[in-house]
Amino acid sequence: MKQFQFNSYAKLNLFLDILGQRADGYHTLCMVNTRISLHDRITIQFISSNDVLIMVDHPSVPSDERNTAHKAAVCFLEQSRQDTGVRIVIEKQIPVEGGLGGGSANAATVLQALNQLFDYPLSDEELRHIGEGIGADVPFFLAKGCCLLGGVGEQVLESYFWDEETIPCYAVLCSPQESVSTKKAYQLWDESASKIHRSPQELIAALQEKRFDRLPEYLFNSFEPVIYEAYPSIQNVYNIFCEISPTKPLLSGSGSNLFSLTTDLKEAKRVVQELKKSGFDASCWECLF
Repeated sequence: MKQFQFNSYAKLNLFLDILGQRADGYHTLCMVNTRISLHDRITIQFISSNDVLIMVDHPSVPSDERNTAHKAAVCFLEQSRQDTGVRIVIEKQIPVEGGLGGGSANAATVLQALNQLFDYPLSDEELRHIGEGIGADVPFFLAKGCCLLGGVGEQVLESYFWDEETIPCYAVLCSPQESVSTKKAYQLWDESASKIHRSPQELIAALQEKRFDRLPEYLFNSFEPVIYEAYPSIQNVYNIFCEISPTKPLLSGSGSNLFSLTTDLKEAKRVVQELKKSGFDASCWECLF
């Protein structure tokens, strides 16, 4: 049977401020996210039964109903009343539990892909509603461009994108061997006596003016102090990254991946090579504004 392939892109948190904890235990956030060219590959095939089957090539990613792509497919097929089943194969390239949103990206990609393959039976708003029920990051991956986000991350407040040619911006990604669960990261932040905050306005202004060379000055992540204190190995990677990169690195999401931004591709490749010489897993990706 015919197969359909789609790319599922990772994200970086250029800005992440935790504003506080709500009564329901969730946290109110202010974030600015962008996609990067790093992606998982998702293959969809229709099958004769009404089952949703997941195959994934990463041992720590579930292939049952716990998988976000499985949840997305089930919800889509039920809401759009499709009398068919699908087999979904996920080839992972996005690091797991690295703050890059791989699971949410997979869910959003499956929702958009199935909507396209069935000739758009659901509206964008209906897809967003399904996405919110799967994970707070999913609505971002359903949106376009670089986004300002609120709520618990599900509210897309503004989008920034440009149809005309812009100066490329590159992300040097460094992936420590140690991972950080989102639940643990928030627990550490809740227990911390010193909580830092910042406004995203300077970063947003640089984006609006397409001054991508200024972005490194305004990157921010509330998780950094608590993650570095609790995970000395990630702190060590950060320290070495700072010595190698001319632009300051930042933790992405709750970690453990770190990244730096530059508009100089030659410089980005040099930093990648130096990080690799230091024994770290490093790579260079383009920001998809």
